[in-house]
Amino acid sequence: LVDRIISSHPDMVSAGELQAFPIAVKSASGVRTRMVLDIETLINAANKNLGMIGRDYIARAVSHLPLQNIRFSDKFPGNFMYAGLIAKALPAARIICLRRHPMDTVLSNFKNLFATTSRYYDYSYSLEDIARYYVRFDRLMRFWQKEIPGRILEIDYESIVLDQENTTRSILNHCGLSWNNACLSFHTNRAAVSTPSAAQVRRPLYRDALERWKQHEEALKPARLILENAGIIV
Repeated sequence: LVDRIISSHPDMVSAGELQAFPIAVKSASGVRTRMVLDIETLINAANKNLGMIGRDYIARAVSHLPLQNIRFSDKFPGNFMYAGLIAKALPAARIICLRRHPMDTVLSNFKNLFATTSRYYDYSYSLEDIARYYVRFDRLMRFWQKEIPGRILEIDYESIVLDQENTTRSILNHCGLSWNNACLSFHTNRAAVSTPSAAQVRRPLYRDALERWKQHEEALKPARLILENAGIIV
């Protein structure tokens, strides 16, 4: 949704979900382990020229852009793991983290079948694993906010739905973009979408998905317990 709002601005395009930054980091690290992201890769990459990683990322990303020499967004979900490296390798990059009610996040992940060929989504087949993943995501985002203050704008999905214009203004301001009414009409953006949200972003904002988890409250109890025990307010 946020990617769609931003890319509706005439000065922006969406590159979709790129694997470019993880690959650039892996390449720079020189580590030949099986996983794209692991401890060895991060340690070795952190000691490399981060400007080189940024330039490699841009070089890999441009081939996915419909237009050249224009600002673009990359909505790969796994980028949150790299936020510190992104902030250093791409000092002009604006980072946005979209949050949602923890229980709605768990339900949404569980009901969608993601890329079955990628181990990255293994967590999504169990309510308990999704809840544990959310706890670690929350801890990592708190860490990034402390270590790179001011670089990440955190936006709640609920805020977009309930106060679309003001939240959109906050997003555009963080990105250094001028106001444009097209960003309120993101659903008219005809660019292709290849993720589970493809149908939703073709519609104007709706409230159907708010507190949807309450319809399945009993079944979601195991996840809720994990979240609450970790201090996550639900």
